[in-house]
Amino acid sequence: MGFIKFVLGLVAYSGTLLFGLSAVVLLFDGTLEFTSKAMSTPIAFGIAFGFAKLGKWLMKTPQPTVEPARSNTSPSLDSDSLQELFYQLVRTNNGSITVMRFAMETGLSGKDAQAYLDEKAKEFNAHYDIDSRGNITYQFPV
Repeated sequence: MGFIKFVLGLVAYSGTLLFGLSAVVLLFDGTLEFTSKAMSTPIAFGIAFGFAKLGKWLMKTPQPTVEPARSNTSPSLDSDSLQELFYQLVRTNNGSITVMRFAMETGLSGKDAQAYLDEKAKEFNAHYDIDSRGNITYQFPV
């Protein structure tokens, strides 16, 4: 289908060239009256413009479709499951949890995981440490 549209686009552009040249010839033809020139030249240019638009439409490549943005939160985890997983990770790591670990375990994006941990840190008066590489480790009291 793409090749056929390409060939038809070339044919349409050829029509543009044909009618465009015809309009120019009509404009400078000395044997025609002014009224004939005034009527036929714009018509020929209009047809040439139509062929150009058709050729452009036929030869354009289809734009890739963009999928609608999905919610950043994992659809499989509701708030109760997320909270239970949070408590389990805090318990097994003696109150220490990183954003990466929490994101991997929950399936949340890094941004959402950090926002959730920030919220829980405020709730439980936890603090966090940032190492030299920029990794955040939350320390929850156990």
